[in-house]
Amino acid sequence: MKKICILGSGAFGTAIATVLTHNQYDVMLWAREPEVAAEINQLHTNATFLPGITLSEKITATDNLALAVGSADYIFIAVPVAYIRSVLGQAKQSIKSNTLIVLLSKGIEQTTLLLPTEIVKSVLGQNHKTVVVAGPSFAQELAQRSLTGLVIAGPDDQIIKQVRDIMQNEFLVMQPSYDMLGVQLCGAVKNAIALGSALLDGAGYSSNTQSLFLVKVLTELRQLLLMVESFEELDRLVSMGPSYPDTFQGFAGIGDIMLTTYSPTSRNVKVGKLIGQGQSIEAILESVPFVPESINSAAALEQLIKQQGFDLPILLSLNKVIHNKMVIKDWVNYFK
Repeated sequence: MKKICILGSGAFGTAIATVLTHNQYDVMLWAREPEVAAEINQLHTNATFLPGITLSEKITATDNLALAVGSADYIFIAVPVAYIRSVLGQAKQSIKSNTLIVLLSKGIEQTTLLLPTEIVKSVLGQNHKTVVVAGPSFAQELAQRSLTGLVIAGPDDQIIKQVRDIMQNEFLVMQPSYDMLGVQLCGAVKNAIALGSALLDGAGYSSNTQSLFLVKVLTELRQLLLMVESFEELDRLVSMGPSYPDTFQGFAGIGDIMLTTYSPTSRNVKVGKLIGQGQSIEAILESVPFVPESINSAAALEQLIKQQGFDLPILLSLNKVIHNKMVIKDWVNYFK
């Protein structure tokens, strides 16, 4: 049987481990925190990141990175995007050359503006095979086996099928795609969109204005996807036919945006509301035990849009609003 490793014992990494063990695979879960690894092995729980879920004994946790990746045929990466480079750099010498990398992390690396697949290739080499898994999926609900849909984007049908075969089951629907770039961009932008919508709510703007924002910013996302895709890639995506749905309209696009934007449990929503209420981002980040990916994504998007000269004023200016360099009223003028 194939050996599977998951890097990252946070909520989603642990939830994916429960999916794979439900499918009768053994999973090695790497935890940065030794105490988390010990709890998973001894109590079969992860109270810190996924409370209320009993974990299968098929999950073995370790804080030894080399041990975790050394014999893996599949490595699922579930660490925040900001840490992918450092974690893979430490693990590089222990990873087999034919190991398939499955990316669960969403976002853009601020220092390089690289997407997760690009970070992997910059660390492990251009020949390393990678796929991307994304879509509307809260970890708690996935671990509770709620019916969920995810997109799996890869370079060809064979690789897509490999990962689909080990993940898909009666409660997890896997939609195939070749659009690795688009799926990753949607995953990064959706966090920023959710924060922007919540920011308006926190500032007291009406549902009408929030809906206007959503329509306008989705238009910007569609434009961004078209501008970054090469003509060659667009022709390939169009040629796929109806069996490979449009990224924007699928699980990674509209699906994930709706889930993240309209869920009161979303970290991005919670932080966005606090910003809209007038709290500084510095004070907010000191008061919460996490840094929502939307903060990093908004900053990276601002750099990317400036660098490429794209005309996307709402996404471009969101980072300024977050850091109190633009008043919300002026930002709202871009919705007109």
